[in-house]
Amino acid sequence: MARPKKQTVDYFPHIANSGKTMFILESKFGNDGYAFWFKLLELLATTDGHVYDCRNSSHWQFLLAKTHQDDESAGKILDLLADLDAIDRELWNSQVVWCQHFVDNIADVYKNRKAKAPTRPTLNSFYDKKPEQSDVSTSKNEPEQELSAQPTNRKPQSKVKETKVNKTKVEEEHSDVNVHRFYQDNFGMANSHITQDIEMWCKDLSNEVVMLALKKAIEKNAPYSYAKAIMKSWANKDIKTVEAAEAESLSKSRQNNFSSQSTSRSESLPKWARDDYEPEKDEKVSPEEEAEYKAMIQRMREAKGANG
Repeated sequence: MARPKKQTVDYFPHIANSGKTMFILESKFGNDGYAFWFKLLELLATTDGHVYDCRNSSHWQFLLAKTHQDDESAGKILDLLADLDAIDRELWNSQVVWCQHFVDNIADVYKNRKAKAPTRPTLNSFYDKKPEQSDVSTSKNEPEQELSAQPTNRKPQSKVKETKVNKTKVEEEHSDVNVHRFYQDNFGMANSHITQDIEMWCKDLSNEVVMLALKKAIEKNAPYSYAKAIMKSWANKDIKTVEAAEAESLSKSRQNNFSSQSTSRSESLPKWARDDYEPEKDEKVSPEEEAEYKAMIQRMREAKGANG
């Protein structure tokens, strides 16, 4: 029997000029998104047939360990990759990772081997085999790999996209990306901590309210911490719409103006004319002031005697 031909590769091209996938991944997840993508490609390179089956519990746990991500974070990154068509949407809905672009980039390897490159699996009868057996036919007369949507071993919270194929959710994610891009355009590249912080505020408030806080920081030429303080204040007051946030900012501005005017008026009055004035007790008088005071009394008396 002929020995099966190898369907893994030891290397793959790393394009220097990254496209929209890498830009959006980094905008949303920082360096974690960058690292996750290339570690996933490494797994695809070394997995037979370049298909990674996340339905298999051990495969999924290995992916989490390799990328240093938890179950939920890894699911979100893979969901975004599917939205961006970086991985196959239909297959990812069944928790299987296939990247046609990756296979196309390594096509020359299979040409040199004089072998047919692996082809995209289908969703019909893959579970005639075990989930981890995703080997691919190399015969031109045999069909593509076949997969079926059998329940996965993954934890429930990681199956985000199985119920998230609707347009509304996709639009929300892209709106979230726009907040991160706005930050990057105006404050610079966000680290993973700030990226996660912004994502948290977008969930607690809204994308529009977070954007408004960032704009107010820019108006003051202030850092991100200024915007964060504003968002904390709004959250404490349960403000979650742009209209309510603007009304709160206007009210606060008016209070600050009134306080400033009151302070200015108070400072312009002499000490004795202020409402809070209290005469000083046991005030000491210098000898010079005492002599001047006596002389003034003497002059007043002399003037009174002359008029009398």
